[in-house]
Amino acid sequence: MEVNPIIYIIGGKCVSLYKGDFDEKTTYPRKPQNYAKEFHKQGATRILVVDLDASKEHKITNTKIIKEIVDNGRSGPSLQ
Repeated sequence: MEVNPIIYIIGGKCVSLYKGDFDEKTTYPRKPQNYAKEFHKQGATRILVVDLDASKEHKITNTKIIKEIVDNGRSGPSLQ
């Protein structure tokens, strides 16, 4: 079994939603890119990144952050 971490992004920040409710969210202090690096260091070979702004607004807004995560993953030794 493989466990893959998930990073949810709203407004460029990591969040978690309570029961999927956008009004009931917890915002985390670190940048999504930093969480991705930490997951990578801990051995994650895949990370699911969800742009919740795109889900709600039907417009991709976190492209730069997602691209940085992908680019950093490509340069890392253990990501596929």
